[in-house]
Amino acid sequence: MIPGKSRLVEVAILSGLPKQLSYHLPPALSHDDVVGKRAIVPLGRQQQLGVIVGVGGSYGGSTKAVVEFPDAEPIISAKLLKLAEFVSSYYFASLGEVLRAFLPSALSGRIRQQFWITDRGKLAALVSDGDPTATALAAILGRKRKLSAKALEDADLKAETLLALRLGEFRWDTKAATEEPSDKSTHQGEEITDNTPPRQILLSEAQRKAADAITAAIDRGGFETFLLHGVTGSGKTEVYLEAAKRAIAAGGQALIIVPEIGLSQALHARLSSSFGSALGLHHSRLSSGERLNVWQKSRNGEIKVVLGARSAVFSELPDLRVIVVDEEHDQSLKQGSPAPRYHARDVAIMRAKLENIPIVLGSATPSIESYYNASQSKYTLLTLPERIDSRPMPTATIVDRRAQFQRNDFSHLGPDLLEAINQSLGRDEQVMVLLNRRGFAPSVRCYDCGEKLSCRNCDITLVYHKAANKVVCHTCGHQERYPDRCPKCNSNLFTYGGIGTERLEEELRSHFPDAGLVRMDLDSTRRKGSFEAIFRRFSSGEAKILLGTQMISKGFDFPQVSLVAVVSADTALEIPDFRARERTFQLLTQVGGRAGRGVIAGHVLIQTLNPTEPVITFAARHDFLDFYRDEISEREALNFPPFCHIILLALEATSLRLGAERADLLSERLNAVKRAGYRVLGPVTAPIARRKQVYRYHIMLKTQRVKQTLGVLQHLLQAKEFQHNRSFRVIVDVDAVDML
Repeated sequence: MIPGKSRLVEVAILSGLPKQLSYHLPPALSHDDVVGKRAIVPLGRQQQLGVIVGVGGSYGGSTKAVVEFPDAEPIISAKLLKLAEFVSSYYFASLGEVLRAFLPSALSGRIRQQFWITDRGKLAALVSDGDPTATALAAILGRKRKLSAKALEDADLKAETLLALRLGEFRWDTKAATEEPSDKSTHQGEEITDNTPPRQILLSEAQRKAADAITAAIDRGGFETFLLHGVTGSGKTEVYLEAAKRAIAAGGQALIIVPEIGLSQALHARLSSSFGSALGLHHSRLSSGERLNVWQKSRNGEIKVVLGARSAVFSELPDLRVIVVDEEHDQSLKQGSPAPRYHARDVAIMRAKLENIPIVLGSATPSIESYYNASQSKYTLLTLPERIDSRPMPTATIVDRRAQFQRNDFSHLGPDLLEAINQSLGRDEQVMVLLNRRGFAPSVRCYDCGEKLSCRNCDITLVYHKAANKVVCHTCGHQERYPDRCPKCNSNLFTYGGIGTERLEEELRSHFPDAGLVRMDLDSTRRKGSFEAIFRRFSSGEAKILLGTQMISKGFDFPQVSLVAVVSADTALEIPDFRARERTFQLLTQVGGRAGRGVIAGHVLIQTLNPTEPVITFAARHDFLDFYRDEISEREALNFPPFCHIILLALEATSLRLGAERADLLSERLNAVKRAGYRVLGPVTAPIARRKQVYRYHIMLKTQRVKQTLGVLQHLLQAKEFQHNRSFRVIVDVDAVDML
């Protein structure tokens, strides 16, 4: 402990402590620009890495001192720090957890910033002229090419003074990150490499009207939210392209967010011909060195357009002029675990507000919440009601599988579906087949005793993956070798329940052995480069059938696809979630929109056990407005979003009794708060009652005053009964999407 008056700073520890800690700055580190800098500080018997988030006055008591600044400059801007504070408060996460999510993973470790000399000739000339900064720099530099931030600190050389002389630049050496960038680091990893020259695109009248509204907003500056509702194939990407070009022409940068890695890679192929090396790709499958490389280049302005999945919303872009969120309805934009459990679309809107710039939300199937906001004039609605070149929307056929079953035909590939595929292949066209379940079989049961193979950690059946000869839990990741005999009765006979993409692949190959089928799901795209290989085989026409999960439903533009076949339209409707109808409509509409995007007419064939279900008929007609009217009236009657916010409290305990007792106690205390402003539903056992060896209970809060409700929660959860320990924890998920 060091007594005496010192300048105090507040430090958010990146390891995720609930609160910021106070330290003092020793005289050697007392600079004006410390907010936003990483700091190494003592904590207990160890040293921890944090970020300085505030500066206080002098304090006459005893505090511990900041040990070191690893960097000469702040690593997070004032605007992003404000965004981090919003994410922390709204999504009930510590500021340290949030800042860790904001930064490339390499900067969560002890990698240090360095000053790289780029002009030795100018340095020598300044030394000859007697410049004191250049002279001091040359004295400690010697023959080295770079100097650490600490070396500059020790020599009392300030970052802003060095940068003003234009002798070099500050950067983090990517070789010091966990992984060194691959040979393709200039292209940021696994993108699909498209070298064709930019297409000269003549925008339709509707596209031009939408683009003009957005570019005008970019020119005048100011916060505005646009909802671009365009049917599939209407050319939303071209509108995004116009927005990004206008931002760059104005001397700024653009941020484009998509919900999935595969979609970011596919879109990268379409945008790279326009932006070249000024386009940066950001997603979690890049190495830590590659992500750091993209972060540095966007930070210094070398990258003008950042394209990426969910976490790209935190990219450091000092001259940001426009944000685009494509497929804004997609649930993948919501972070599930770990904290912060943020929604990238909503964070992007807040970022645009803080940056005072326009944001564009695009979708063929907007979320109920976003379209409601547009109907209430909170968002500016822009529409693209027709496909490019007035191409017709695909026709659709709904196939009643019940009639097939009545004929004692229980095959997953019904005769209508097989005939439709055969006709498309006969015309040398391509086919996409959707089944939103991966693996070979969703469940395995003993033929003799009926015992199901279940996960030892979760109350859920194991999925059989034939290629790996394993049964896998898709919740916790637990794997076992496929058993030779039933663990209960020792029988060697098993039967399969349901079907997954792996099994469907076998069946399709048996019917169409010469079609060159490719499968795209989480299993087939795990290996680096696998997504690109699948994409190229299908886009080149080498493969005629693309089978996949929801990964294939968005963003892909294959002009030779004439048929989209949906094997089971009922899968998403079976999930116990108030959004199940919305997700079913979105999935069917989106995947159906992959058909007929070129000169070839498109058709969608939908197999279902519920042929009269309104959601399925709305999707078959591409009728968003009738679906929206039907859904919004039900949401209003039941008081679900957008008429309230949902905060899901997930209580997890190592014993069933402990979980039940704490859930009842928390519910009781929540209900006891007077004028709380929320409604308590539950507690109930979670749909997946046991996950990763813990028992789970849910309490749902419906509220229109999130800040007030979180204040109540903050107070109640401070009680010792609800403190996190090895036996129990409470997870707070604001605007929850995953209700399982």
